[in-house]
Amino acid sequence: MITGSAWDGQLGGQTDFLAYNLQFGLVNRVEIQPPGSSDWYYAVDTSGANGELTKDNHPFKSWSFEWDLSAHPEGESDVTFRIRSYDGLDYSPVEVRKFKLNLVPPTLYLNEPLDGSTHTNGKILFTGTASDPYSGTWGSDIQDIWFDVSGPNGYSSHFAINGSVAWAYQWNFDELESGEYDFEVWASDSDYCDDTQDICVIQTRTVIVVNDNIIPVVDLLEPDGTETVRAASNTTLIGFASDGADGTITRVEITITDLASGLILNNGPGPVTQFTKTGPGYSWSAIWDTSKLDHQGQYEISVKAYDGEDYSISDVVRITIDKPTDENNIPPQFDRTDWKSTVTIFCVVGSSSENQCGSGAAIDLNQFFSDPDGDFSELSIDFVDDATDSSDDFHPVYVIIDGEGVARYDPASSRTDEEISSWTLENVRFVVTDKQDSIVFSEGVTFLVKPIEFNAQRIDVGEAVTSDNPAIFEGTGLPGSRIEARSISSSSFIKSVLVGENGIWSMELTQQDMNDASSKIKFEMDGQTFGGTNDPTSFNVAVGAEDEGGNLFLIIGLVIAALVLLGAVGYFFIELEDIDDETFGVEEEPVAKEDPYAWGRKDSVELPAAQPAQQVVQQQVAQPEAPAASGQHPGWLWDQESNQWVPDPNYQPPSQ
Repeated sequence: MITGSAWDGQLGGQTDFLAYNLQFGLVNRVEIQPPGSSDWYYAVDTSGANGELTKDNHPFKSWSFEWDLSAHPEGESDVTFRIRSYDGLDYSPVEVRKFKLNLVPPTLYLNEPLDGSTHTNGKILFTGTASDPYSGTWGSDIQDIWFDVSGPNGYSSHFAINGSVAWAYQWNFDELESGEYDFEVWASDSDYCDDTQDICVIQTRTVIVVNDNIIPVVDLLEPDGTETVRAASNTTLIGFASDGADGTITRVEITITDLASGLILNNGPGPVTQFTKTGPGYSWSAIWDTSKLDHQGQYEISVKAYDGEDYSISDVVRITIDKPTDENNIPPQFDRTDWKSTVTIFCVVGSSSENQCGSGAAIDLNQFFSDPDGDFSELSIDFVDDATDSSDDFHPVYVIIDGEGVARYDPASSRTDEEISSWTLENVRFVVTDKQDSIVFSEGVTFLVKPIEFNAQRIDVGEAVTSDNPAIFEGTGLPGSRIEARSISSSSFIKSVLVGENGIWSMELTQQDMNDASSKIKFEMDGQTFGGTNDPTSFNVAVGAEDEGGNLFLIIGLVIAALVLLGAVGYFFIELEDIDDETFGVEEEPVAKEDPYAWGRKDSVELPAAQPAQQVVQQQVAQPEAPAASGQHPGWLWDQESNQWVPDPNYQPPSQ
């Protein structure tokens, strides 16, 4: 809506008459040309003069004009109106007015903080952006960023900050209560959402404010309780303390208790007040005189930090003092290089075998303990017994240390309870003592016992075993144990494999393994059987059902080979028919010349003259003789029955 006033001549006059004379007429109409239009439109006379001019009023003393710009083609922008008045004779000069067209409220985006985030340092940073489609002469139309905040115990706050396209605000809560706070944030422009949410889009965040003091933390680094402390006048305690992000450490207090008497030592280190900034916290140290303490005396060191408001939770370390008679004695040493904190033992579920756990697990303590001024055989080995922890009381019962210094835990032989899940031993520690009663402790080791079942399954169920398709079985069992496949009907051995270190085994049964015969099989391991006549999981391994074509070719090949051999034998005898008929019935002197074919013939047999050649062949076939010696192949005989060369048992090599 546009409003204004119009008059003719001059305003003024003390009477109606004088006013009329000064104005010298009346304004008949006010015309307005809207933006983007070539037409002129009439304004509405709101003066109430009804066409009369007086000293107090006149036509168009006030007027108004409404124009709908909601569908303005250029959207939010600058719009120009032209305005003039008419007195019946002339038009007034044209007045030009430019306005900022605002059609929609601005939009706000909240980047941080994250919804549901926790804040402990007394302040929260809000950042975001705001946008508005207007981009005319007056620049950005973003006016303010508004906040509505509500919190615990009826807390509320309503405020605004100067707005811009990119904005940031830091909200301080160091004087507020801890709890959840809800934020509603929006942006306003020259026409929308100023001091009220109205139709603007609201961004919400819920944040958790922790305004309570964060307790400090402290850690005693040396000694750490894993080694004995040599008695000295300047034993050093080293530690670390931190107060998070809400303060600093003012002191560290140290308390030392004699575990034998339960009394607190009054000559322990005083409070530590000097610190060195290290990363997120502070390092500290203290000197303790242990020279007058008892040899192998056990003491508890408790340290706690203070930040000016609260104490930390105490860090407690128990130590043993080493004060041998021989001051030059070097205590035993523990080498943790290859020490394992966990050793896994597999035990077969439901097994009654002595090998149920595969002999358990062994640790050769020779590899980890040594005596710099003595021999390992002179050391004594025992278990650490923590008086405050009853779980280690049975470590000497379950774990056996032999004369060679090997510690072995075999649950199958040392445990009487049947629940494998309870066989794990945690934090088993060894203590080694030399001849001067100086000791050293090992780190803890956990013997982790895992139950494992002996089972088997066939991967290629239903497939027949052929020359190129074995039966494949997989299963679980005790690592290192032997899995044997046997026939159910005869218990005959078929094949075996070893279970891998991870408790998994695999076996392939080939046609050769099965001796070309189908069979129901079972698997055995350490006296346990999987599959059997009374076990529905028995496996039926069929052989050759899918290899008929291959067997047929094999049979054909054998037949062809037999025919070839028969043909060769027939050729040998048929050659006899080529003998000259004159040789029959005629006595001849022995021929001195050696027959080159004698090695392939039998001993000479006198043939009747009238007998046909075919009968000669039949007679020779029907009367097998001893293998014939060979002149060309000394030491070998031709065996006609087997149709091959065989060694001559009577052959004597000629003397040189």
